[in-house]
Amino acid sequence: METNAASIGRLGVCSKFHEPLCELAKFANRAKLSKDIITIDYRDILSSLSLQSWDLGVLASFGHLLPEDLITSFPYGILCIHPSLLPRYRGAAPLVETIRNGDNVSGVSLMSIAPKKFDVGPILAQETVEIPSRCTTRQLGELLMGRGVKLLEDALNDLPAALAAAKPQSSEEPYGKVKLPISEILPNQIW
Repeated sequence: METNAASIGRLGVCSKFHEPLCELAKFANRAKLSKDIITIDYRDILSSLSLQSWDLGVLASFGHLLPEDLITSFPYGILCIHPSLLPRYRGAAPLVETIRNGDNVSGVSLMSIAPKKFDVGPILAQETVEIPSRCTTRQLGELLMGRGVKLLEDALNDLPAALAAAKPQSSEEPYGKVKLPISEILPNQIW
């Protein structure tokens, strides 16, 4: 089975929102997949999607645990673009944690989804990003998503090799000392 980006016939985007994730849609356009993009509300993924014809699932900033039978129904599993340098900031609020800790550097991880726990699967690729001055959480999220989609594109060029080379994560929870209370952090917070 070919796995490079040019051989992918359909791209399904599963989002908590009722619109495609912009960077994934841009990737689909570059790979000439735009006519087949579908957006599925995450609550409907099990009931509205015939999974037999899909080789790989891709999530970004999804925030929900997936059943093991769903993960294993994809021959290549499910990949996730996570806006942190895992294992740092596992979980649903990595951008907020980045601000709370006053970090100057962040990054993005491309990982395989593992069942039963958030953000613990093997890492296929990571990229470190210096946080621009006066950057908001929204801007940082967009920057990291763009970099994450590029990591995904690179992995799709030889997916079996990327999966075979994936590195397990440390089981430690490497969070830093919190500097700001969460009540002071807004989606457009500048640091």
